[in-house]
Amino acid sequence: IFGKLQEGWKSFIAKLSEFKLIGDDDEKKEDETVPDKDFELRSLGGMDTSVADDTDDTDDTDQEKVLLDEVEEKQEDIPAEPESKNKISVTVSEKAKTIKGESGLRAFKDYKLPPVHMLASEDKAKVSKDREQRIQHIAVLIERKLLEHRIKVKVQGATIGPVVTMFEVELGEGIRVNQISAMEQDLGVSVGGKKVRVVDRLPGKPYIGIEVPNDDRLMIRLKTILKSDVFADQKAVGLPVALGQDVDGRPYIANLTKMPHLLVAGTTGSGKSVGINTFVMSLLFNLRPDEVKFVMIDPKGNEFNIYEGIPHLLLPVVVDSKKAAKALMWAVNEMEDRFHKLAENMVRDIEDYNNKVENINRNLASEEHYMSKMPYIVVVIDEFADLMMVAGKDVEIAVSRIAQKARAVGIHLIVATQRPTRDVVTGLIKGNLPVRIAFRVASSLDSRTILDCNGAELLLGHGDMLFIPPGSSEPVRVHGAFVSTTEIKTVVKFIKNQTPEDKADENVEGVNIPPEEFLEDSTTDDNNYDEEKDPLYDEMLNYVIKSGKCSASMLQRKFKIGY
Repeated sequence: IFGKLQEGWKSFIAKLSEFKLIGDDDEKKEDETVPDKDFELRSLGGMDTSVADDTDDTDDTDQEKVLLDEVEEKQEDIPAEPESKNKISVTVSEKAKTIKGESGLRAFKDYKLPPVHMLASEDKAKVSKDREQRIQHIAVLIERKLLEHRIKVKVQGATIGPVVTMFEVELGEGIRVNQISAMEQDLGVSVGGKKVRVVDRLPGKPYIGIEVPNDDRLMIRLKTILKSDVFADQKAVGLPVALGQDVDGRPYIANLTKMPHLLVAGTTGSGKSVGINTFVMSLLFNLRPDEVKFVMIDPKGNEFNIYEGIPHLLLPVVVDSKKAAKALMWAVNEMEDRFHKLAENMVRDIEDYNNKVENINRNLASEEHYMSKMPYIVVVIDEFADLMMVAGKDVEIAVSRIAQKARAVGIHLIVATQRPTRDVVTGLIKGNLPVRIAFRVASSLDSRTILDCNGAELLLGHGDMLFIPPGSSEPVRVHGAFVSTTEIKTVVKFIKNQTPEDKADENVEGVNIPPEEFLEDSTTDDNNYDEEKDPLYDEMLNYVIKSGKCSASMLQRKFKIGY
């Protein structure tokens, strides 16, 4: 039996040599090499481990029989060697796929920003042939009307813009600016019943301005602003927002990170809702879902539902006022968590944190360990007056806390209201939202509430606005860009088509996801929305149940509570 085993073993060694698994070395080398080569074959081709484990015990007859049987099985299986090679290639490719696979952080690395050509182009301006003659005629009317009231002025020039024409007026000796401002209504009647606005100073010029609406108004499209060089120069940093064009027809861009929050007011038909959609669309055209997130609060329920389902949303559009108060409190908690994260990483703001994360990720070999950047969070609130009516104190405190501190951690507010009264735009809110936009309002009182000056009541509507930029108290007149509902739907569809539902969980890298209670119907938990219970509530309840009596004075005496 032992002789047969030796012959079988030599035959097995010779067969393996033909497949170049071991060389034609001496028997000592063969004994050292076979287990290593056999292990390599098992690790890649899935061979059994019993051969290598049993080769050392040649003295045991029973083990030799088992070995012989296994050798014969191996000899029968040897022609299938090419299949093991195929398995090797599969194993390598699976490993490479694991290393190069998409992680949650890289879920949007192939995301494509919406192309600007999806938006409608600007219509060609219809200019009357006698436009310049009419401008000259209006200049004469201005001088003549003021002279009737013994106010001597000289019109030195005029700039024709897309919506209004700005007349540069030089004041005569001894003429005060407020004398011209008091003549706004008279001047409007003299030029054809138009809403005339007096600008008390023009930067860099020794004149005042008188703005007169054009007969042929030009519609300013969002596409025109996004394609401009001004927007291209600013879109690489922060949160650039396309406002529209100034009175001279130049694109006007604002950056939400510099504001850092925005208060918007305007009556029905003023263009407020279109303006907010323009702000949102500007960000969607410029930032990926992992760079900016939205929390949209829409008590009316018909303004922001068009954005439902885009990956930029942290949670579905909030339409319930009570639920909105909880969403704002979540934003406050997110703000505090972000401040703790900044402190742990010893950085000052979101830009420094993201730069640090980028430097760390650049030196990592595997994407599986990449750190997540902090995305910007923009909280957009429409019909703020409705929230103040339902949960005024909670909303006011939450908005004020976010406005005071959240800039450093990349959380920004856009608050809009149709009714800019003092009970809605309180002193606390107004003091923390210094950057404001006023579309046309109903009265000069509303204009002073939102801007601290008159003028918004004289705007033309349909996107005409006064904007107080950061660090300034002087409003700038801007004609807002227009984007239609059809254009918004087209862009939203484009965004949804490249973000399948199975990536929904990858949508919130770098953000604490709002708990499920924010996604539930708030009507089921209205009772849980009450103010936090008094610490003595349970004790008082037990006392009343046991005594069978209840009165305010009794509870005050028993629990020593003052008025």
